[in-house]
Amino acid sequence: RSAIRDTGRALGFLPREINKIAQLMPIFSSPGVIKASLKKLPELQKLPQDQEPLKSLFSFAQTIEGKPRHLSVHASSMIISDRPLSEVVPLEVTNQGEIVSQYEKESIKDLGLLKMDILGSRSLTVIKKTLEMLKEENININLNKIPLDDKATFSALQKGKTLGVFQLESSGMSSLLRGLSPSHLNDVIAALSLYRPGPLDSGMTKHYLKRKRGEEKIDYLHCKLKPILKDTYGVILYQEQVMQVVSVFAHLNLGEADLFRRAISSRSPVEMEKQRDNFLKKAINQGNTKEESENIFNLISKFAHYGFNKAHSTSYALISFVTCYLKVHYPAYYLASMLTYGMGYYSPDRYIQEARRFNVKVLLPDINKSGAGFTVEKGAIRVGLSKIKGMGEKHLKPLLLKEVLPYEKD
Repeated sequence: RSAIRDTGRALGFLPREINKIAQLMPIFSSPGVIKASLKKLPELQKLPQDQEPLKSLFSFAQTIEGKPRHLSVHASSMIISDRPLSEVVPLEVTNQGEIVSQYEKESIKDLGLLKMDILGSRSLTVIKKTLEMLKEENININLNKIPLDDKATFSALQKGKTLGVFQLESSGMSSLLRGLSPSHLNDVIAALSLYRPGPLDSGMTKHYLKRKRGEEKIDYLHCKLKPILKDTYGVILYQEQVMQVVSVFAHLNLGEADLFRRAISSRSPVEMEKQRDNFLKKAINQGNTKEESENIFNLISKFAHYGFNKAHSTSYALISFVTCYLKVHYPAYYLASMLTYGMGYYSPDRYIQEARRFNVKVLLPDINKSGAGFTVEKGAIRVGLSKIKGMGEKHLKPLLLKEVLPYEKD
């Protein structure tokens, strides 16, 4: 998205034009994302890609894609060491006073240091504030007891009505959900793993959808793989499946299996050959034929590069489901919270329109009734005072403290 935006600015696109195109790109990024997206995503295919100025936009954007743009600090990564970090890596102090490593993440891994990605998500704030507003209305929601088979929620997912839903609201993801027709949380987990440039470009996503719909025969290649790949229709979709396959077929322990997965994912020819020899030797020792072992290795090497971490996808899918559940059952509260805390990818106008599609009225700001952000008032959403142009904190604070209220109408 940054490559598209930077190129668009240089070519003189209007901000609203370039933002519209950038938002069509997938959430997850990797080398080749623009090329893959142009080929696979329906909304991008509708654009006149071979005509100027879009032809130049996409061409130049692919040229700078993946190149260093500026110095930055990882948004959520923490390094854990049993020694003072000053003895292990070069450090520096940012303008904000934070101590950071001058080494990038791969070098940190090579040193054997533990790097933990501790993510913050605005959507969690949206969920929390939605629940707080509901509690004020004596509606108590226990997130641990939300039915994960809720029909109304899955109906919205199946129809691709996911505007405002965590990780699922882009037009491309909405299209994928309509094709996938999810009926179980596992389908949402799969959707988040499938909607990435690798699976889209390799055809994995297409095969998965066809097999799920019964339009393509499922081939497990070997009976030992069926228990591992049954839920993903014979497709190696997750990194954990790679580890399970080599563990079962070649009797590698989990530590060896994880090293195998990393080596295969890296696509290093030297490492690939090393792991291939080790896998074939151990697989044959387990009573498998050389042909069977080679076929399994080829299957793994084909898909392992695109495999996604299922634990990561599962945690995201749970948040996606919760946000969809709240939106479907309590649209006014959820959308009011969204509009206040700005979780979404689109402009506030889109979410206001979405509220109206749910027959939720949107009321103008009222000096006597509005809070700082969006609030719910008798089933309607009331626009907050902070959303009024020119309303700064200096003017807002006394209004919220009721120092000058109420104002009477003429």
